[in-house]
Amino acid sequence: EVKGQKLSGQWIGDFGDATDPRGIKTNYVLEIEVNGQQITGHSYTYFSISGKRYYVICKLKGQYEPGSKSLTVNEVETLKTNTPADFQNCLQSHQLTYFKQKDKELLIGKWKPYEKGSTCGSGLTSLERKVIPRNETSDKTTKQSDNNSDPGNNLKENQASKNAATSREGQSLAKKDAQPLKDNIVTGK
Repeated sequence: EVKGQKLSGQWIGDFGDATDPRGIKTNYVLEIEVNGQQITGHSYTYFSISGKRYYVICKLKGQYEPGSKSLTVNEVETLKTNTPADFQNCLQSHQLTYFKQKDKELLIGKWKPYEKGSTCGSGLTSLERKVIPRNETSDKTTKQSDNNSDPGNNLKENQASKNAATSREGQSLAKKDAQPLKDNIVTGK
């Protein structure tokens, strides 16, 4: 069983809109804190229109169900955006399930509008948390198998190195752009 606090951290990936025939994916980052069954945090959405890069930052609230390893993450408020005045932002609700595949940790599921009556689309969400493997030669006191059995074991290392370059353009932009924007958000902590 995965403990809720082990899911806390940054998850990077994308979501798609099933109603979009072009199949365009939108870059998406969740930064969540799981305390018991309660989830709080922020989402960062990045997309381009006519060559200009836009972002939307939202406040999150949700629930974690340990038995099914599932999360419901709701965007409850738009905190900051640079979208055009005539652009309709869409608060989303993501129904996600935790999976671990070798060294990859994934949150996979579906999204729909959070606000009842909204027609802003729905689709699939796919997010990944990178686990940084320990170098066994530099730390002989830690067994590699211990790191693999605990999904959140390297969370502090992940947070400290989240500005490291990545191979995916969307992840690189999300990490580069999200950090300074987050500093302007009052989270109540």
